[in-house]
Amino acid sequence: TNVTVSANAADNVGVAGVQFLLNGANLGVEDTVAPYSTSWNTTTVANGSHILTARARDAATNTTTSVALTVTVSNDRTPPVISAVTATRITATGATITWVTDEPADSQVDYGLTASYGSTTPLDSNRVTSHSVTLTGLTPSTLYHYRVKSRDAAGNLATLADFMFMTLNQPGTSVYEIGKPGSPYQNLSDINWNALLPGDVVRIYWRPTPYREKILISARGTAAQPIRIEGVPGPNGELPVINGQQATTHPQFADFSVPWAQVLGTVVVGRSLSQPWDHVPAYLTFEGIEFRGAYADPSQATHFRDSGDVARRYDNGAAALYILRGDHMTVKKSILTDSGNGLFVNSNNWESSAILVSGNHIYGNGIPGSYLEHNVYTEADGIVFEYNRLGLTRPGSGGSTLKDRSVGLVVRYNYIMGSARACDFVELQGSAIEHRVNDPRYRTTFVYGNIIDNRGSSGSINLIHYGFDGRPAYSRQGTLYFYNNTVVMRSDLSRAWRTQLFDVSTRNETVGAFNNIVYAGPETPGATPTNFAFMRDAGVLNLGVNWASPIIADWADNSRRDGAVNGRINLISNPGNDSGFLSLTAGDYHLAEGSQAIDRGVIMPPPIAGVHDVLYQYENQSGVPRTVRGAAIDLGAYEFAGTPPQAPTITQQPASQTVTAGRSATFSVVAMGTAPLSYQWQ
Repeated sequence: TNVTVSANAADNVGVAGVQFLLNGANLGVEDTVAPYSTSWNTTTVANGSHILTARARDAATNTTTSVALTVTVSNDRTPPVISAVTATRITATGATITWVTDEPADSQVDYGLTASYGSTTPLDSNRVTSHSVTLTGLTPSTLYHYRVKSRDAAGNLATLADFMFMTLNQPGTSVYEIGKPGSPYQNLSDINWNALLPGDVVRIYWRPTPYREKILISARGTAAQPIRIEGVPGPNGELPVINGQQATTHPQFADFSVPWAQVLGTVVVGRSLSQPWDHVPAYLTFEGIEFRGAYADPSQATHFRDSGDVARRYDNGAAALYILRGDHMTVKKSILTDSGNGLFVNSNNWESSAILVSGNHIYGNGIPGSYLEHNVYTEADGIVFEYNRLGLTRPGSGGSTLKDRSVGLVVRYNYIMGSARACDFVELQGSAIEHRVNDPRYRTTFVYGNIIDNRGSSGSINLIHYGFDGRPAYSRQGTLYFYNNTVVMRSDLSRAWRTQLFDVSTRNETVGAFNNIVYAGPETPGATPTNFAFMRDAGVLNLGVNWASPIIADWADNSRRDGAVNGRINLISNPGNDSGFLSLTAGDYHLAEGSQAIDRGVIMPPPIAGVHDVLYQYENQSGVPRTVRGAAIDLGAYEFAGTPPQAPTITQQPASQTVTAGRSATFSVVAMGTAPLSYQWQ
């Protein structure tokens, strides 16, 4: 609070000025014009007693100080207490935020798509205790974060965060909130899944116990209004869990596809028997849910109860999420685990197309003793894998981390661990094979920006398989474009005699590899490493500029070598096998300063340039824009981020001083560090 301090002064000749003092120190500047006064902001001092005096000066520099005046400062330093924060009147494009304060205060709301907010409402300066602020211009079906702010008359600001609400879909659609306290829908089966319409949203709320119910869905959205099935996380970010183990199946799913469909997964997408034969579910998005438990557990006599309440066992190939047929399916930011297959996409008659698998964690799937089930097993007309963390399969199982038979396959910006194989790209299946085998997209596969991490104790001896696994007549017989990947192969000779990066089926398949980092070494420090090779025994490998460990041979020893390895002269290496990573031991494969991979990449050739350029890099199940910082793109999956700024160092500490009350003092400190430096005295 600002107050005016004044004084009267007189002199036989004349007063030259009056200097006010607070606790012996100057308060403001000397006032040289009567009447003499100054302004004092009392909030700059602590509450309690303070001494005010005035010192008058004449032209001859004679001074007189007034009698001291004791003043007690008691400012309001307590901000308002905010409570009862609520988002109400939520629509597709707006919401009203209300809250209560324990004293009159103004009103303002920060809001945005993250807890960083980014947008702020105009300040409502009316001081009230019941606050209401309306947000407009929001995006439908979008989760918003917000915080409320109120400042009292004394200037004390209170904020309360972080709150969230989700806008509704476009008018005319429905939002079903399952498991939300007070909602009429507490179980998955409380809604009619196959009556969902374009634009409908199903929100599944986290709860401490999983939903042990199966879902079989055949609905269709549209490009403009997809059907969204979304998880609402718990207080610590926990995803809601749909567990198919010992689950029930609601009678609404009795009329679903073929009689055996219910044994295929925890969540199954397909056609119900009442729908036309050519019906294909479309424009479905699954986001932020943990799918699990579609596992033919040999220790259990039965695994679930079907729609007729009959105890059943899962098929070995059952999946956490099984897409029998689907067009424009999106699976993102979810967990798929503890099943036969994690994600399965079927395309017997090429009903499955335009599949996006993004930002998921898929791990721990498979059947012990079997090589037929995988973390991911897909076949579609167009499929993209990006930003996923694809972990190891179930211990004891022989399946691959990622197995695919698709046309138009793109694998980019993922973290992939090596199971029996890290990647297994093989021939088409299904009744439409004769048509699809001649599709040019079947002959080109793009794999870029990935981290492929293989440990011999749990991983593969043939990391990437390209060609066929059963019918050579339908082998891919095209080009695998493999670029800007970081491959780490670690294995001990005591575990495996050899490990190959590429297992190519025939000499009619070609791998174009450039801008990669391929590291090979022992898994156990000091152990003798496995015999590493680029190729197993067939195919053509064209090597562009890559960094590669010097111990990697062209071919596996004692192989038939039906093909060729070209371009070894383009490889970059060093005798010490220094990969240039920040920390190989810690698994941090970002580039360190001085790495040979920096600025060594080549420009993208056709048919990559402009279509499959490297624009992002994998970071924690998301994609971060990748900006070329030097003369050329760096090798591997990561762009060198530059030398991190160093913490400042104080080279000269301030010296202690004895200071007389009312006098000023100067302290000096000298520091070194990355500019610009700032300081704060405490």
